[in-house]
Amino acid sequence: MAAPELPAVLTGRDAAADRVALARLVSFQRGTPLDDRVAAGREETLAPLERFRDRRLHLAADAKPWRRVADALVDSALAQPRVALVPEAEGERRAGPLMRDITVSLAAAALPEPDEIDLAVRWWELARREGLPVDADFGECWRAIEWLSLAQALEALGRGPVEPAAVARCIRVSLRYGQLKPLLPLLQPLTGVAPDAGYTF
Repeated sequence: MAAPELPAVLTGRDAAADRVALARLVSFQRGTPLDDRVAAGREETLAPLERFRDRRLHLAADAKPWRRVADALVDSALAQPRVALVPEAEGERRAGPLMRDITVSLAAAALPEPDEIDLAVRWWELARREGLPVDADFGECWRAIEWLSLAQALEALGRGPVEPAAVARCIRVSLRYGQLKPLLPLLQPLTGVAPDAGYTF
């Protein structure tokens, strides 16, 4: 029997629909074997960040502030347990970070941060009950989700137009974690905010 797939969007408004969506995601992650699913390695995980760098920042590959941030994001993603990922195309068979699909779903819902956290807590509680290898500390789980969300926002900025919501997410997450703060002055061309002027996102 095929594992259930996650509906495209969490609402943050329809509690019943969100419970179903989260339960289906956890069921998919718990019940779908990795078998021959292809998991992205370091180079594949880094490649979308490098596309962002090349398109938006025009930095050398070894620019130290960028490299520190990119390496931290890649290390965080690769440190997560691997699970089957919800397919984006028919016949697709991929594996990836445990928090990847909940992160994608939260971003697609475009919710205020308190609602994102509430849904993330619900997913985490379900995942723990069902035996998925989530951290016992939700704070660590949320950090991993935020770092993945930053990587995903950078990837989106690297392949599409400059969306204010993606830039705002990059700034919000980078402000919160010391390892990611070197990204802030690099984002200045996208924000118009001088590095020493502070951010209000």
